[in-house]
Amino acid sequence: MGTPFIRLQEPNWLDGYDPNLPPEQQSTQVPCAIKDMMEVRVKVFVDEKRCPLKTQYDADDPRSCHWIMYASVNMTTKPEERDPETDRVIRPRRSETITMAIGALRGKPCISAIIFCLFWQARRKYIYIDWEKLATRAGYVNGAAAKMF
Repeated sequence: MGTPFIRLQEPNWLDGYDPNLPPEQQSTQVPCAIKDMMEVRVKVFVDEKRCPLKTQYDADDPRSCHWIMYASVNMTTKPEERDPETDRVIRPRRSETITMAIGALRGKPCISAIIFCLFWQARRKYIYIDWEKLATRAGYVNGAAAKMF
């Protein structure tokens, strides 16, 4: 298996998504990342755990961030052929590499994500942030904001 990589699909209102259809039958208006994410959900929840297809898409999906994990997978399309008498290769095997979704994670936007983004921008010196004031005003309990930074 090749090196995995991750794609982010930011919140999207997903016009045209039909929860009664499998991912490969969705409208072309639905982003490919969402179809890939739903493909993973179908494999895990519908195929393996026997949950209904229509319950895999809910009201939180359009307003959530989705991280889809991919891997490049090499698949043999035709096996090699050998001469039965000499055992020499007559025709080499043919293969193709495809990229397939191997995992998905959904996260609802929240204040911690906003603060993390602000922190990242501040580290790059794009903006200045008074972290103590921000943590106090955000109402973080148990020092959660301080632990992030």
